[in-house]
Amino acid sequence: MLKAIYTLRADSNRYKSLVIPDITDRKKFELMDGRTLHETWLPPKVDVDREEGRGEFSTGDFPSLLRHAPVFSTRAIEELGGVLKKHGEVLPLVCKNCEGGPYFVYNLTTIVDALDKEKSEIKYFSTGRVMRVVRYAFLDDKLNDFVIFKIPELPKSEVFVTDRFISAVESSHLSGFQFERV
Repeated sequence: MLKAIYTLRADSNRYKSLVIPDITDRKKFELMDGRTLHETWLPPKVDVDREEGRGEFSTGDFPSLLRHAPVFSTRAIEELGGVLKKHGEVLPLVCKNCEGGPYFVYNLTTIVDALDKEKSEIKYFSTGRVMRVVRYAFLDDKLNDFVIFKIPELPKSEVFVTDRFISAVESSHLSGFQFERV
């Protein structure tokens, strides 16, 4: 039986997002491609997106920041810590105006070569490198031990999760998460 795989998304319709005001800090997130960063990590500054009309929303346990660099609340780290630490690094962020904080960025270092290229619909650059995946198909036997992962073709793009991750989020009553089945 094929595993259900989902992309990890923040519920930005019901929860506030975070923004990176400084371009120098933004570049730190470009390094999150599967390599470890904890030894050199200097916490970047983030802020709550103060977009007009969103004042009634909170940031929740999973505010949106960048697709490949998920951000978790302290509560989410406490609840999901075992899973997260097994597959990556929890790195601090600096946010003076974040209600519900502090927040942490998750540097996912688990890259699994599980994309079934024959059954997926993939758009390629002329160089042969993957531009984007239109329709994902995965090699189920490669995913037995993984709960959260990225694929080597797009390490700065999607974060994928399995049903076990979703169950952990739901049983902990964490807010701000969305999961889109691929």
